[in-house]
Amino acid sequence: MQDFTDEAELWKGLRDQKGEAYRQLEVLVHGVCTPLFRRWGVPLSDLEALCEDVIVSIWKFSRRHCEQPKNLVVFLKWRARGVLSKEMRRKAAADGLFQVGLPTENPGDGPHPPDEAYSGEIRQAFLACREELPTEYRRVWVARSERGMSASEAAAALGISKALVALHLHRANEKLLECLRRKEVLEWP
Repeated sequence: MQDFTDEAELWKGLRDQKGEAYRQLEVLVHGVCTPLFRRWGVPLSDLEALCEDVIVSIWKFSRRHCEQPKNLVVFLKWRARGVLSKEMRRKAAADGLFQVGLPTENPGDGPHPPDEAYSGEIRQAFLACREELPTEYRRVWVARSERGMSASEAAAALGISKALVALHLHRANEKLLECLRRKEVLEWP
């Protein structure tokens, strides 16, 4: 069994699809990402699946890109954040939190029919969290999620780039999830 002593050798082993490199990546990911996920409040039951997602993500990235990252540990942390963010969006979408449009009390008031889960306390908490967003994030979130604008339409209306629209929307969703968890309205994610 080959032991990859530096990042360059490990990255080359991943690109060449060597099983030993994959196993060493697993050890490295678990060592770096598990403490991060725990610090970010991920339940123990989800740790293994998220670490596996990070491993697969890095392995796929190594196959698509010849150049290795400058610092593999920083790259692992970046991938861990991306995987967690994607999982949080997936769970939030499954719960119906961030579908296009804010659920309304009356069926004719918006793009979604009323939902019992959004009445009363939860809806008020969500609206309060939305108001806590920084102005630039809230403007993008309202344009994309409540008004149903495309990224191009929102960028033109707000006078910013499409990339900035995507970034602000992503950060707004993260902040909304954090706020809802802080108000104990939403369990992880």
